[in-house]
Amino acid sequence: MKNVFVVPHSHWDRAWYLPFEVFRHRLVRFVDQVLHVLESDGEFKSFTLDGQTVVLDDYLKIRPENRGRLEDLVAAKRMEIGPWYTLPDLFLSSGESLIRNLEMGLSHAKEFGGGMRVGYVPDPFGHPAELPQVLAGFGINTFIFMRGMSRDLKEKAGLHFTWKSSAGSEIVAIYQPGGYLDGSALGYPEQWGRNEGRDLDLELARNRIQDSIESQEKLREGRAQAQFPFLVANGCDHMPIQPELPRIIKDLGEPSCALGISSLSGYTDALKKECRDLPVYSGDLLGNADHPILSSVWSTHIRLKLLNRRAEKMLTRYVEPLHFMLREYGPSNQEFLKEMWKKLFKNQAHDDICGCSHDDVHKEDEVRFHRILALSESLILEKLEAFSIAKGCGPHSEKMQAKLFLFNPNPWGCSGQFKAKILIPNPKGEFASPTPESALIGRFPDGSEVSVDVLKTTPMDIRNRFLETTWGRSYEIAFHGHLDAFQYQIITIEETGQEETGQILKPIPTSASLSQYGYEFHAAQKGICLKHQDENLEIRDFLSFEWEEDLGDTYSASIAEGTKVTSRLESSEPLASGVRVFYVVEGVGTKGKFKYDIAVDFTLPSRAGIELSIRYANQVQNGRLRMVIKTGFSSDEGISDGHFRLVQQGRSPLKSADHAPRAYPGELTYDTKHQGEFVILEDLEKSKRFWLANRGHAEWELLEEGLAITLHRSVGMLSVGGGRIRGCQAGPSIPTPYAQVLGEHHHEFC
Repeated sequence: MKNVFVVPHSHWDRAWYLPFEVFRHRLVRFVDQVLHVLESDGEFKSFTLDGQTVVLDDYLKIRPENRGRLEDLVAAKRMEIGPWYTLPDLFLSSGESLIRNLEMGLSHAKEFGGGMRVGYVPDPFGHPAELPQVLAGFGINTFIFMRGMSRDLKEKAGLHFTWKSSAGSEIVAIYQPGGYLDGSALGYPEQWGRNEGRDLDLELARNRIQDSIESQEKLREGRAQAQFPFLVANGCDHMPIQPELPRIIKDLGEPSCALGISSLSGYTDALKKECRDLPVYSGDLLGNADHPILSSVWSTHIRLKLLNRRAEKMLTRYVEPLHFMLREYGPSNQEFLKEMWKKLFKNQAHDDICGCSHDDVHKEDEVRFHRILALSESLILEKLEAFSIAKGCGPHSEKMQAKLFLFNPNPWGCSGQFKAKILIPNPKGEFASPTPESALIGRFPDGSEVSVDVLKTTPMDIRNRFLETTWGRSYEIAFHGHLDAFQYQIITIEETGQEETGQILKPIPTSASLSQYGYEFHAAQKGICLKHQDENLEIRDFLSFEWEEDLGDTYSASIAEGTKVTSRLESSEPLASGVRVFYVVEGVGTKGKFKYDIAVDFTLPSRAGIELSIRYANQVQNGRLRMVIKTGFSSDEGISDGHFRLVQQGRSPLKSADHAPRAYPGELTYDTKHQGEFVILEDLEKSKRFWLANRGHAEWELLEEGLAITLHRSVGMLSVGGGRIRGCQAGPSIPTPYAQVLGEHHHEFC
């Protein structure tokens, strides 16, 4: 007998093709109905409220009086919640964020009576190889997914396999070939959409369930999985509960097929009793056998990716470590920290951080990121003020000086050039004449001095803090130093009172070259030449830029053939600490002629390598701008950082004839790859290695002589059909002019 578990659910994106408040309005109506159905019909055994608990917060903000009703249903196991707080994009969120998300989701679910211990991630655009390690760490040993199955793995494993992390953690992976919507809207013609006013057709319901069972049976043929129970998911994006489901199940019952309403936990408990000797797989799940993987989201709305990385780093590398190290000073701020993590998780929901939503959604995301960063700075300042006062060096001082707090959040020592902006107060306040420009000196608490170089000074600047407004001269400074692992240090910066006599850095003698730490950098109209004396290295045309027309959407690039425009090096000028090089990229796109003026600052802060700061204004629609780096050697594969592992990535360029079919899933293999924070290229025969670190750029491509990093992708539609990589639709076709990412851009690499 076929044992069929029908699991009613609704996948609820907090925000997507409509703004959050519109979906929340619908969420309240939806949950109201779920409560009514479950409480009034004991035959409706269970309902799964997606895999995230944030929907409870969203609902109770409007219906706080219904918390007890939710708790009763969760405690009775009639409603399943969690295990995540939000359903994140699993690649664009860091490994630490994924762990914190699960931790918060399970803790939140416990407040309501407990969360399901099922690794349910129905819709994210791929799953990293170490997810089994993360899930197993929380006692979760099953994983249900829709996107990511490759054709090879599907042929090898079928529906079920053991997914093993490199650390040895193993979980049972369950593939949904028909997706989390294969049993949606039973008895109605379409699986997704509104059905008010339509008559229920039992034959349509029977056919849909049978189609789901048959698609699963095909993947069991020739495998020892014949007795495994079947999973039919009765739900889809924002779909309402079907009150008539118990009647449908009863009317469709037959001797050879035991249909029953259940939960995901009920299904996985039954499945685990049958599981034995499953095929074993290790690696990322980024295939597109039955559902498009949509990997170009890694470069959509690039500002979101940069802000996300800043917010993650601020929380994990500065705010929390400082609060631990200075825990004896000032309040704990645990409530504020929890609120910031909640804001971050809301932004990391897959339709948010991926950039594939309504423009208003991403405008709200940006505001939320800036709130995280602003509160982070305020919490750090509060701790430092409490620490300074306890040590007898509070905010008030008769000396005109600035105290600079240095902190190394890394588990290794850091040496090199440090940069900061400080303000030396003007003793006469707001309306006084500016104090004269002065040389600076830095002093450690033990009295030892450090040489301070002035990069820039502003005669009358202002600093605003809580209950404090200070006027004075600001200095942008640089100095060399060392901090041991997890060390902090306070340096007092004072004006010497002497007139500037040459300490402020002067331009380098030649406007086109830079030489330090063994590096030689030369800019000319033919391009940049980079040499390293110790490594016997010479790279010509080291850095360039390329623009290509992108006719795709927020999900997938569709690079038009024959549109590539490359840069030319226009000029260069000296900086106090490096060289600024100007590039020009100009051509003709769908909107006519265009031109980019790109300024790149090259600096050599330490022996570790070169730092790049890239600035430009984007006024060009429907295009992809990339930075191209030549390494001086060729590599067949690169190494990028994944979640808790290094990932080897090869080349998979599109051919000129490649064009995705329109039939679902209608998607080719993407030529771009994912990175977290860095890429390494190696030439083992010549003992050469190239390392590039970024601050939020997730998309790169391995080239014959180097690599390309996507700086931004400009597109104007949420989803379009007929693209070069993806031919089918991936969502509603609505205009997204904000996804053109017009305006100023700033990118940093080293």
